[in-house]
Amino acid sequence: MQKTLPLLCALLLAGALSNPAARAADYTNSIGMQFNNIPAGRFYMGSCKLSEADKEANKKRKFLGLPAKGMTCPSGAGVDDEAYDDETPQHQVHIRRGFRMGVHEVTLGQFKQYIAAAGRDDLLSDNFIQNNSSGDRAPVTWVSRHEAQGFIGWLNKKERTQSY
Repeated sequence: MQKTLPLLCALLLAGALSNPAARAADYTNSIGMQFNNIPAGRFYMGSCKLSEADKEANKKRKFLGLPAKGMTCPSGAGVDDEAYDDETPQHQVHIRRGFRMGVHEVTLGQFKQYIAAAGRDDLLSDNFIQNNSSGDRAPVTWVSRHEAQGFIGWLNKKERTQSY
């Protein structure tokens, strides 16, 4: 099973495609990684969808000539009948403290800098080398969660970053 670096992945924010300024990185670190600032605040995540039971009940109500029972979506966006069950329920998310998130995946070249600086030659297994043969600009793969945390710890120490 292929493993990928689970943190510092690309982020697509609402409106980013329509607003070129939103796509620009807010910060570039010393090894060329680009980050966007994610401010503290609240937003709605997920889709609003009628349950299968409510849909069945509405079919019967329609047959009887009664108005359908709807649902009120917290965000006011309306019901999304095309949503998958794992996209529900819609709920509010609260980000208490702002942070920076990587715009792109961590590249092999960036991860190699960590391996060299931290003396982590033990990461250079045959599987790692074989699964990372697409060049230094390709996303690094075959990295465990523990190894990703090591990379992040090294990067935070190197950059001495603080939340803004």
